[in-house]
Amino acid sequence: MKNSEIALRRFAAAVSVAGLLFWMIACGGGSSTETVPGSGDTPKAPAFNLELTQAPVANGIVTARLAVTDATELYQLSARISYDPAQLHPVDSRRGGLVNEDATFFTTLKAGGYVPVAFTYHEGQPLPGASGNLAVIEFAVLDAAAAPQLGIVTDPEFLIARSASGADLEIGLGVAR
Repeated sequence: MKNSEIALRRFAAAVSVAGLLFWMIACGGGSSTETVPGSGDTPKAPAFNLELTQAPVANGIVTARLAVTDATELYQLSARISYDPAQLHPVDSRRGGLVNEDATFFTTLKAGGYVPVAFTYHEGQPLPGASGNLAVIEFAVLDAAAAPQLGIVTDPEFLIARSASGADLEIGLGVAR
């Protein structure tokens, strides 16, 4: 085998490993912040508080805000906002004021039953503040007689927060209506 072929195979292997690592980080790597009963571990104090607020229906639209307080260590977040597709239809999802243009931000309206929200800052770019809105999501109300219910999916596979060093952060949850 020629040296150029060996180098090309090593490069392809390195790219594959890097892609796999990126995918694992983006998906949470299968890590969990839950403690195992009887392990002697005690739950850690939350590193920050995450809250979903829901404004009253106005003109057939309900607006939800995903916000944080005391998030001095927050660098990356992945979350899902749940809703009942029989009652609501997402019409807009965008970054909140706390996630500025320095961050890579992702959301989509294509998933049924939840709206994913994720962001990450790049090395050396901290969150511009400790408290504020991360995302704003608007829903069209399909059933005017129903009281729309929104929530944060708390499964550790889908609710992930990390510091700039890559450490998992404990999340304190609150839902205000």
